[in-house]
Amino acid sequence: AIVSASVLLVIIVACMAAPLIAPHDPNKTDLLAALQGPSAEFPLGTDQLGRDLLSRLLYGGIPSLEYAAVVLVVALGIGIPLGLLAGYLGGWWDRVLSTAADIGLAIPVLILTIVVLTVFDDMFWVAMVLLGVMMSPPVIRNVRGAVIAVRHENFVDAARVAGLSPFAIMRTHILPRIVGPLMVQATLIAGVGLAFTVGLAFLGFGPQPPEPTWGGMIQDAVQVLARTGWPMLVSGSALALTVLALTILGDIIREVMVDPWTGNSRRTLRSAAAAPVAAGESLVAVEDL
Repeated sequence: AIVSASVLLVIIVACMAAPLIAPHDPNKTDLLAALQGPSAEFPLGTDQLGRDLLSRLLYGGIPSLEYAAVVLVVALGIGIPLGLLAGYLGGWWDRVLSTAADIGLAIPVLILTIVVLTVFDDMFWVAMVLLGVMMSPPVIRNVRGAVIAVRHENFVDAARVAGLSPFAIMRTHILPRIVGPLMVQATLIAGVGLAFTVGLAFLGFGPQPPEPTWGGMIQDAVQVLARTGWPMLVSGSALALTVLALTILGDIIREVMVDPWTGNSRRTLRSAAAAPVAAGESLVAVEDL
């Protein structure tokens, strides 16, 4: 977890600080230095136009990460409230929202996004918002399942008896209980959203050349793949490393925050309940209740 989080932090901070740490102008061309390998002047080599790959990688990460963040915020912003309503209120709320989520899961996300991009030309942000909407159904389903698992716990019943409103119970008692599954879902959505944005840029959507993007760099690398695979290795590794770090981080969060209360903790409680208690030893002592 520490390694994955550190890798993500380094990548994000380096991209955001690109204007300060990039060694060259990302769009400066030098045909005499085309397709060079790593050197003191060009730490990661150059592309077919002699542009510094490290500088383009740093600058290209800014739009790629920003668009992935838009997808993540929209997906969680829609999926969490609707999943809470479906899981806690049940009834027709659950039927309507679950049906809508099932329909959303059946829609081909990438194809619909490409259609929107062809209609709304030069409005990549609109497509990213739509992509976030289309990725909210899995969040709704997962949040709903997590809420159903805890909505009949004693602390929820106690809050209901105490007179708290359903929205107050969902906000203060249920939502903190499902933070673990939400964090796992967030890492997965971030990774998928980043892959989608890079893939769309590879297909020619989004920021246009010469503005650097990770997808555009991969597209440029494909054109010279017969001559050298170094540009592809550099640009592809950035995407692969980021998505891999997100995936590993999500798996570890699941093991640490989700598995214990879905399985291991129950076994622990059963073992503790089966253990003998010494004579005269009290399990719970309450004073001045």
